Amino acid sequence: MVRSERQQEQGAKELFRLLQEEDPPLFKWWTETFIPSLGGFANRHMDAAPGENVKTSNWTLYSLSVHPDYQGQGISRLLVKAGEDQAKAQNLRTIFEASEDKNVAIYKRLGYEEKGLEHVDGPPGLPGYNMHLMGKTPV
Repeated sequence: MVRSERQQEQGAKELFRLLQEEDPPLFKWWTETFIPSLGGFANRHMDAAPGENVKTSNWTLYSLSVHPDYQGQGISRLLVKAGEDQAKAQNLRTIFEASEDKNVAIYKRLGYEEKGLEHVDGPPGLPGYNMHLMGKTPV
């Protein structure tokens, strides 16, 4: 999970550097379509305070995967719980963006609620998809 803007910026810089080198059309889609369309996605659906960036003022999971040989053993639950514990200690929410229904179902089983849904046009030659915003407030 990314907690600081600095962490987010470092990861984004590396991602964009690789995209620009390896797949210029995909890089163009990211910078001209994806980012502008979802730039304020979390803020639009999570009651953001004026000037708040919901993604960086809370705990945000950007990617979660478990090798297929180890799926179904509670590893995702443990990984998510580690971030939730940190968020709870700071009285912050945890949020996810998910584009696949199976992932939305997993997050719901982990106690997350769907906070928003928006359509994103796909990269060149690929269909668009729906992006779900999942959120959980510490108890």
